[in-house]
Amino acid sequence: MFANYSHGSTLQYNELIVIPAIVRQGLCLGAWISHIYVDHPSSLAGGREIWGLPKELAEFHLEDDEALRIAAYQEGRLLCALETGMPKGSVPFLGKMRAFGRCDRIPRLFRASTRSRLGFSSGVIEVPPGSPFASLGLSGRRTILHHRRVRMFVPAIG
Repeated sequence: MFANYSHGSTLQYNELIVIPAIVRQGLCLGAWISHIYVDHPSSLAGGREIWGLPKELAEFHLEDDEALRIAAYQEGRLLCALETGMPKGSVPFLGKMRAFGRCDRIPRLFRASTRSRLGFSSGVIEVPPGSPFASLGLSGRRTILHHRRVRMFVPAIG
């Protein structure tokens, strides 16, 4: 998931989140966030301290004209790139999810609620062989979900 948090957000930054699986701890199901990259030091610190997420710093390049192009780099190495058209339309979306982080090697479950406009398009994801999550097999043509005008609330845990 690529996200651009802009005007109206607590912080303004870009983020790449890799969610390769839904996992279970006890009776709770949640998203396993294996990799997460941001371009703002406060987001890095907050994500680690508040939710126990494995955030790392990266650089982002965005172009949003007739097509959407997003790329994340770490120390000049491409982590992931996405090129997609814009959706033709969108529908209202309300969703809730659970995800797991880790603090002091202890899994921590947190919840998020989202409201957005959801649209679909086709796009190409590139994850080069040197990327830390290349083994997940994410590269190729995919259906891309676009969330616009997102309002997300993720309460602190602990």
